[in-house]
Amino acid sequence: MAKTIKILLSEHGLPDTKNGSWTQRLKYFLESNYNIFDHVICGPTTSKQRLNKVKTTYCKVINNRFLLKLFPNIKFKNFMNSLKEIIANNDNVIVCVMDNIRLNNELSLFLEQNNFKSKVSVVFYNCGYSYFLEDREHKMFCRNIDRIIFLTQSAYEFNKAKYSELIPEVSVLHNPVDKNLFKLISKEAKTNLLQDYNLQEKTVFLWLSHNRPKKGLKIILKAWSIWAKERTDVELLIVGVDCEDRLENVKFLGKIPSDKVDTFYKLAHIYLFPTLWKEGYGLSLAQAICSGCYCLTATNGGVKDFMFKTDGEFIEHPNFIKDWISGMEKAYQDLKGSWENDTAGSQILSLEQWSEKFADIIVNSEK
Repeated sequence: MAKTIKILLSEHGLPDTKNGSWTQRLKYFLESNYNIFDHVICGPTTSKQRLNKVKTTYCKVINNRFLLKLFPNIKFKNFMNSLKEIIANNDNVIVCVMDNIRLNNELSLFLEQNNFKSKVSVVFYNCGYSYFLEDREHKMFCRNIDRIIFLTQSAYEFNKAKYSELIPEVSVLHNPVDKNLFKLISKEAKTNLLQDYNLQEKTVFLWLSHNRPKKGLKIILKAWSIWAKERTDVELLIVGVDCEDRLENVKFLGKIPSDKVDTFYKLAHIYLFPTLWKEGYGLSLAQAICSGCYCLTATNGGVKDFMFKTDGEFIEHPNFIKDWISGMEKAYQDLKGSWENDTAGSQILSLEQWSEKFADIIVNSEK
């Protein structure tokens, strides 16, 4: 039987120097013994590192506006040229497209124009919740996809309901967490960490994200200014945002290197996740759960698929300030009471578990 050639297709260069969740876990996968890909075809990378366990072809993306206006389907022409040589010389090929509609659509057209679809299976990895396409656009997007990987069952159900048809086979694969970094620490270690940051005798709240409106910081700060106004035993740490304004019981810590972020999850007692958009998965929430934080979480997107009631409290109406105020009070009282989470994060995949499941999905996508 002829070997099935497996190709990973990504606009992002790999390894990627940016702090992106899926590029980081792909780097882990491709350099591990779990890797099943024969080729990676991707954009250029500024990283000085290179993938050692898989043949990698770096292709330049065509971004010339004049050319793209004349020939709208040539943005990834160099990627397709690299693919053509591999597919032409093999009878069975699986191509996994990483989270890029335009790259997928150019691949689809390329397969049709070269009569390659009969020997190529296409797996599309959706790293968000939904692309919110018009129905006609969605049909075009799906027409040559054999399997879609969604991050959560909720995302699948949402897209199944949104579109008039959803033809591809579906797999659900939750994002993983590096459990060597994001984990419970002993009470003694937490006490020492709080002392290191001069936060002993404080109940520490944490918000950690990029400063975008959909991340809900504005709502959190307004709720906090009301709830914590006359309290001296609480502190809110804001990681990822700089601010010159001084607010009572609030510390803005700015951007933190990715290899230092786990310290703040270990430091915190309560994690605030006020997402105001359809969150694909919520990796920072998963990291907080694994670190043993009490999580106060907006129910947007797929968060209920992996956060349990034992992990904290859900905010069903995250656009209401009063709901965050009452949520903060409940979280505070629960922490003062007997709340503990000894099995924190047991439901969340480790990098190793995710790698095994991802490899299995790709291998079982053959025609």
